[in-house]
Amino acid sequence: MGTASQPTPQPRDEWKERLQNELKKGRPRRWRIVFVVLAAAAAVAALVLWLMSPGAELPRLAMVAFDELSPRGGEVQLQARLELAEPGTRRLQGLDIHFVDGKIVVNPKDDPKKVTVKSGPGGEASCPWTFPGDTESAEFVARHVGDKHRPPAEDRALVYMPPLAAPICLVQIEETLTQAGEENWRKDNLLDIQAVAQSGTTLQMLKKKGHQIVYLALGADRPLGYQKMRGWIRHQQTQPAGFPPGPVLGRFASAQDQGSKAWQRAAEQVKEQFPEEKARPHIAIAGTIDVAQQLHAAGIRVYYLGDGRDLPGDVRRAPNWPELRLMLER
Repeated sequence: MGTASQPTPQPRDEWKERLQNELKKGRPRRWRIVFVVLAAAAAVAALVLWLMSPGAELPRLAMVAFDELSPRGGEVQLQARLELAEPGTRRLQGLDIHFVDGKIVVNPKDDPKKVTVKSGPGGEASCPWTFPGDTESAEFVARHVGDKHRPPAEDRALVYMPPLAAPICLVQIEETLTQAGEENWRKDNLLDIQAVAQSGTTLQMLKKKGHQIVYLALGADRPLGYQKMRGWIRHQQTQPAGFPPGPVLGRFASAQDQGSKAWQRAAEQVKEQFPEEKARPHIAIAGTIDVAQQLHAAGIRVYYLGDGRDLPGDVRRAPNWPELRLMLER
């Protein structure tokens, strides 16, 4: 009986085995690369969708331009400030602020003058500006250009340039021109805030006597509060027996904190800009004791509306606007 034959062993294909081993090693590596690429693409797509979604928009910015008072023919420092118009967090420094001449351009080929500056840490911006020597008042625009997600922000303000020898009348807005309190300024429509009777006619009388009326909105706690006070003054200037024209000065134009002496510093600056004549001195009308004290400390002749206790002896007191007018007409 014969022995069964054994199958003949096939020769090993070493090159084939090597290739298969290399493919097995490379396959997981390729899958890892593909996975990383897909994950990165998904992350980028998610970021784009997040930025394009309404909830991702940054808080809207508001622009507040500030009225200025400057002697006629001199250089004026135009000032504005960006502020968050709604709650949120957003960088205010390093943004482009455009200061543009506010005059009406008749010929489209005549581009208005424009100066671009970067905003400071608090959103403040300023630039020097020169108007023609005979300009009595002018308007300028402060503008921040937005993008496709955020609208632009801009505001208009006025510059008053009386003659160097003009006497100035500083007027505290709250507690003198109106009895509206802080709550009213925050919540009420400015058209609902009433002016005190005969305040406008008294100021008109001073205007006719040559005084430049300057309204002080230094009590506003935010730039937008200043903007509302300025809007109220502008509205009252359009009313019968309303307020005469004049700048509304604020305290938020620069980042420097003026502390509790803002009223005194504003009055001192006016005296520096406009050296007063003895025959036509600067005056101020105040409605709170602290403000009256600060204006007096700056060397201004102060008229106080009210009882006025704890005031310097040479501060003149009047119980109301009609009585104040009689004092000023003497």
